[in-house]
Amino acid sequence: MLMHMHDSAISQRGGRALGRVLATRHRSRYISFAGLNSNSFARLSSPPVTTVCKTPRNRLRYSLLNPYQVHQLHTSNMPAKTAILTQNAPPPLPGVLSQGIVANGTVYCSGQVAVDPATGKMVEGDIQARTHRVIQNLKAVLEAAGTTIENVVKVNVFIDDMSNFAKMNEVYMQYWGDVKPCRTCVAVKTLPLGTDVEIECTAVLP
Repeated sequence: MLMHMHDSAISQRGGRALGRVLATRHRSRYISFAGLNSNSFARLSSPPVTTVCKTPRNRLRYSLLNPYQVHQLHTSNMPAKTAILTQNAPPPLPGVLSQGIVANGTVYCSGQVAVDPATGKMVEGDIQARTHRVIQNLKAVLEAAGTTIENVVKVNVFIDDMSNFAKMNEVYMQYWGDVKPCRTCVAVKTLPLGTDVEIECTAVLP
């Protein structure tokens, strides 16, 4: 029994795309997928049935695969989320959050305030001094995750008063590289530890 499949657009970060038909014999049947590793083929062992799978661009018909196997073909190479923890940034609240998470080639950084990781205390000075410290904390988390501040694509800034907007920006614009990331800045009633600025960001891995 020979199954034919047209070119597909199924792809995963860090994984291979399913491509043109290459016939591979499995238990006296021909199952053809290009780009599958040996672990993927090893899973094709339970009773075969016909399953229809929808993708954003294609509607593909998988013959001889049960629903569990179809799911495994899509998820076997997907990276799990990984928590980032570095001593070069303030420690996260235990059981509440992570400094950062890496998932699917993206780094998500929790909001940082101007706590010096060396002392565990809020830095003294004005909002400009604290903005420097906040961004340095974020930079440490990004580097621990394997990326850099120049790879940040989205930033959210929280300040306690819009009267501090210009001063914060004077420091902010010194970072992030030549192509500045997208940004949102809002004023809020209260920030952690009574500080005047908190920043979070999202970056991509190089």
